[in-house]
Amino acid sequence: MPPVRLDRFQRVRERDRWGLGDCVDALDTQRRDAPVVLKRLPPVAADQRERVEAALRSLEPLRHSTIVPVEGYGFDGDVPFLVVEPVEGRSLRAWIDEHDTALRWPELSQVRALFDGVCAAV
Repeated sequence: MPPVRLDRFQRVRERDRWGLGDCVDALDTQRRDAPVVLKRLPPVAADQRERVEAALRSLEPLRHSTIVPVEGYGFDGDVPFLVVEPVEGRSLRAWIDEHDTALRWPELSQVRALFDGVCAAV
């Protein structure tokens, strides 16, 4: 799928930072104002754009219950962005802030189940 243009989205509100970049709730005006989240990533150098675009394009076909579906990608100048489905619920940051006790390492079986899920999506 080719990159999408940023001007097709109507921004609604800023969200918290998520991973490497920040997120914006938006409406996709080309899909009857379907709600989406725009995930802005760190800027990329011109000589890295092709490689970054290939990586972003490779995310679109991934479909699994443990992965937020990527609906598209694009660039705003040198800033790449992802278009993802909105996911309701608390963020990991909110959960960590809510639990002031030290986090425990997960059991190996839990880690393996997580990796099995990711591998199944690829």
